[in-house]
Amino acid sequence: MTNSIPTSESLKSRELHDTKRNLLENRKVDLRKFRKVGKEKRKKMTNVQIATAEAFHYRGRPYIWMGDGSAKYWGGVDCSGFVQLVLDVVGLDPKGDQTAQALFNAYKAKKTDARLEGCLLFFGKSTSDIHHVAYCLSPAFMIEAGGGNSKCTTVAIAESMGACVKVSKVSRRNDQQQLGQYRQQK
Repeated sequence: MTNSIPTSESLKSRELHDTKRNLLENRKVDLRKFRKVGKEKRKKMTNVQIATAEAFHYRGRPYIWMGDGSAKYWGGVDCSGFVQLVLDVVGLDPKGDQTAQALFNAYKAKKTDARLEGCLLFFGKSTSDIHHVAYCLSPAFMIEAGGGNSKCTTVAIAESMGACVKVSKVSRRNDQQQLGQYRQQK
């Protein structure tokens, strides 16, 4: 019997998994039951709580380039399509099909320097070249439709690339340009 010694990578992976699990367990809203609650209970929730619950509803959904969650794209979403679905549930989605850049342009006036739950995180080479958007869960974590690219056009390709809606560390990206926070309304 061989004892395996954990490597720094396996420890980091385990630590990330534990942190994600703790993040999910400590949510203020029971995400598994959110879709089953009535409108009366939803009235007591903030827009941020509702949007966060909606974001978790899409976890595991495949990343499909230009996907908006419709049957046309096998229910898959790209980063901006995912964020639009999350914003739509609280009435904050800009009308029309938006790219990450267009969402940035719509929300740049609501800039914040704090990474708070409910913020939008924008990534790119510059503020005029935004190519990714994610939904902030905490200062350290975001939920995003990621791992794909313009060649990720089917569920099979998405699965082979591991491209889907997932919780990720914000620090995994080094191209964050600006935070955009929408107003938290009850």
